[in-house]
Amino acid sequence: VLMFRPTSDNALKIAESIKKFQTQKHVYLLCDLDDDLWNLPHYHFAASGYRKHFRRMREIYDMADMVWVSTEQLRYSVGDLGRTVTIPNAVMPGNLPDKPAPYKGIACWRGSTAQFTDVTAPFAREWYKNWRSKYERWRFWGYWPNLEHGANVDFVDYDEVLDFFASLGSTGANVFWKPLEENAFNDAKSSIAWMEATMAGGVCVTNYAGKDGWECALPEFTTDPELIAETWQRSKYHILQNYNMLEVNRKRFESIVRLIGG
Repeated sequence: VLMFRPTSDNALKIAESIKKFQTQKHVYLLCDLDDDLWNLPHYHFAASGYRKHFRRMREIYDMADMVWVSTEQLRYSVGDLGRTVTIPNAVMPGNLPDKPAPYKGIACWRGSTAQFTDVTAPFAREWYKNWRSKYERWRFWGYWPNLEHGANVDFVDYDEVLDFFASLGSTGANVFWKPLEENAFNDAKSSIAWMEATMAGGVCVTNYAGKDGWECALPEFTTDPELIAETWQRSKYHILQNYNMLEVNRKRFESIVRLIGG
């Protein structure tokens, strides 16, 4: 039985039933975790909602026979105990374009209200203020944060689309900005924003550049087409070598085989 972010009383009852009858039924509990929910900043919009479920979630994760986490840092929140397996977010090779997007001087921030504290933090405001006039266009995709915008800024409404990456790529952005406040929650966050940028034909700019998972992100904005193309090529190669969905799924399957003793 696979549970993803289990929070309800029913989820706890199911977990308890699995453990109670496990020896007779040979049923195993596998939980997945992709965010450090126990370390959500108190001002995060979802913090109060998850806080009500912390005790129940901890009980369920403690009962799990195996836990999949998306980053190494999440092991510490779960409590490894030899049952935690890191399964990173990954990319299907076919979703990577053959070449970067043509340089048009477009920058983009992609996110929702869940990231508003990151993009409106004082350091992010200063960063944006210094660079908002250096690009032909700025695009905010999904959420328009309360910042001092210029005439070259527009908003792209987010639609639930099947081909998310093609839709993101349609922004034409060469640079995708991902400011992150430095806290325990973001320290455990996966670098999916960098992967999204690469799949959209652009590069990721973040203050987390150089940290685990963000090795191919840039620490500062750039309008240099050659640097952008070079960084994109390096990012694509790094994804194919380390975040290839075909290889990651093999690791996922092998962990299940180990769990059931097959």
